[in-house]
Amino acid sequence: MADAFDPKGPIFISYRRSDGQKVAELLDTYLRAAGLVPWRDLVDLPPGETAQRVSDAFDGGLSSAILLVTAEIKDSDFVREHELPRLRAMDADKDNTFRLHVVNTIQGESYDRINIDAPDELLKVSDDPKLRKLKHYALLPGRSELRQLVRDLLGARLRARHQTLADNEINIQTQTRPFPDSYSRFSGPTVVGAEHDLMIRLRLDRFTGVPEEIGYRCLQQTLPLMVDAIYSCGVKKITQTGGGHFSIGWALGAALPTTRTGFDTFTSVDVSNNLWSDSGITKAKDRTFDVEVESTAVGGEDAAGPNRVAVLLQYANRARLSAFESMTDSLPNLRAAVVINVKPIQPPAHDERMQDIPSEEGYALARDITYLLRKLANEHDAELHIASNLPTSLTALCGRRMNTVNCVLYEWGRDWTTGIKRYYPVIRVQSGEPDGPITEVFPQRRWSWERTPVTEVVNLTSHAVQLYHEGLPICELAAADRSVEPEAPDMTEEKDEICHNTGPIPVFQVTPSPVVHQPIAVPGRGYIVSRAVAVASNRADFYFPYPEVNAHGAAVTAEALAQLPGSDDDTAALLRLIENRCPRCGGGPQSKNTAPTPTSTHDRAQTKEERATMLANYTPHATLTYRPDSAETIVLPQLGNARCQEEYIPAGTFDDGDLPVTLMRYGQVTGLPDPQPGTVYVVSQLVVNALPERVDLAFPAGLVRDDEGTIIGFRYLARSAPVS
Repeated sequence: MADAFDPKGPIFISYRRSDGQKVAELLDTYLRAAGLVPWRDLVDLPPGETAQRVSDAFDGGLSSAILLVTAEIKDSDFVREHELPRLRAMDADKDNTFRLHVVNTIQGESYDRINIDAPDELLKVSDDPKLRKLKHYALLPGRSELRQLVRDLLGARLRARHQTLADNEINIQTQTRPFPDSYSRFSGPTVVGAEHDLMIRLRLDRFTGVPEEIGYRCLQQTLPLMVDAIYSCGVKKITQTGGGHFSIGWALGAALPTTRTGFDTFTSVDVSNNLWSDSGITKAKDRTFDVEVESTAVGGEDAAGPNRVAVLLQYANRARLSAFESMTDSLPNLRAAVVINVKPIQPPAHDERMQDIPSEEGYALARDITYLLRKLANEHDAELHIASNLPTSLTALCGRRMNTVNCVLYEWGRDWTTGIKRYYPVIRVQSGEPDGPITEVFPQRRWSWERTPVTEVVNLTSHAVQLYHEGLPICELAAADRSVEPEAPDMTEEKDEICHNTGPIPVFQVTPSPVVHQPIAVPGRGYIVSRAVAVASNRADFYFPYPEVNAHGAAVTAEALAQLPGSDDDTAALLRLIENRCPRCGGGPQSKNTAPTPTSTHDRAQTKEERATMLANYTPHATLTYRPDSAETIVLPQLGNARCQEEYIPAGTFDDGDLPVTLMRYGQVTGLPDPQPGTVYVVSQLVVNALPERVDLAFPAGLVRDDEGTIIGFRYLARSAPVS
């Protein structure tokens, strides 16, 4: 029996679990953020014998498939014998538009090139058509083509739908709370009572209860692709259905602003099948709901950064004002705090239920709300920080009218350390910007690796640590017998050579090394490590001395401990795969601080004059000295100080209540000039890692120390190799 092809069916993901599960999860999240529905075994496989259940999925109809090629797929007999033959047969069938796409993670001759022959070799494909003849999409730390994959899948999906759609209408469902699976396309309200055309569904973070950070990151990349695909198909009417968190509806509305021409109608259908239209006028005498504004004069002290206005959009005074007040307390340069309350003109009687906002008044309410928001932004020349408990359909209508306004959206989530609800900043939405509408995704902080309070602190550094509070000593922790430190980094072959003034300086590519001697996580225990170890390990039970560390012989003193926000489920590694933009697949414009990637300048046949390069010291050190083993030294005076901004947020104290704990995360890089021809900026390794797209950066390595251990120079420069 031939496998069923369904142009509206899910996208089958074939992969090897042992080394492909996390990447398959990333693909799953990326496709769902683009409105596409994947079929993946760990989500969609019902109980029963695996081969039979997978066969049922094929018989149920698939629109296309993705073969995720990882190194260990060679060990998967199931992929090779059960899935691949059927997928190749469907791809070869000329009577349908089914396509098998290859996502290739096998590195080729260079770190940003794939090995196009690897899938055939790993899966032992000897007959034609070979897998190398299919379309491949790179998924490497140095190159990601997921945008191109989504663009192709969206185009196929909408072309198939467009051919059978006489009224040129597209139905987009948004949802976050039900766990998504391949049956999502049939769930929730639909206009036609069948299935949705596109379904944006993001999973919730298990710590905070708001959509996962990686889901927002994927939505940031896929939302513009979805809108472009919709417009290219000549769609005239868009209907958004479902619900979910308001930031999703707002972002969708911002991606389809009222200022953009090309379609006639935008309508939202909520979970109760109420129709919120973006057109029509409700006469004043017929309105039952109105907008009320309560403003608080703030006028805080000036600080670095933009002006800010905090706004709470609430329905009938039902939001928790104490959480909004905590949100405003955390904002520097706050010029105003405003509550916009949508409430009935005629309050209900004491024994009557508060009525819902009528959907037919959505247009008028959205117009009134956005008028007030724009007025606030203009009066204070400020970005708006917005929290909301209004219906998602209403906020989607608001998002369409906020073109060019800088809005930071907050969601109502759970603080895992206390269990108390609070507002989390999740995304920045700026409709009309080149990289919009989502121009920034905020990290979701892990305030604690679990809810067990820390009652024991263990020093894992090579020096004693003295902790003070208000000038009085709390405790002194002896140096560890065996400290936790990163291994010596691995250097690859020499990648370049910089000729500065009197002589050449070699440049190596350094592979970041793992942290060795890490202890196991123990409930209630925190470990003191160096800041470098805290950054490299990504563990939320690692702390480092803060704020000012003073060396006294073999000991250091500190007033508090700081903690980096750890991430679980390999989120950081997955984010690196999608953040690397590939110019070959329309990854979007480079930021204003980046330059086109030049070719390597390492050509020993060139003369010294032809390879002359200026080295600019932008480290915190007043001078840097190049000390080769057998050559004259070169002194580089400091020309500036490029550094990553640090954000420190009080995170309470340890269980005894004396020792403060501060949460620290790195932000934007400041003090770094734009790229200049012939100039290499010598900066800290932290800055190099924060800006992987800047090939004009290097950090001092091969450090030279005197007899007392003081750093007196470096032997070569280094650039970080991409991390898999």
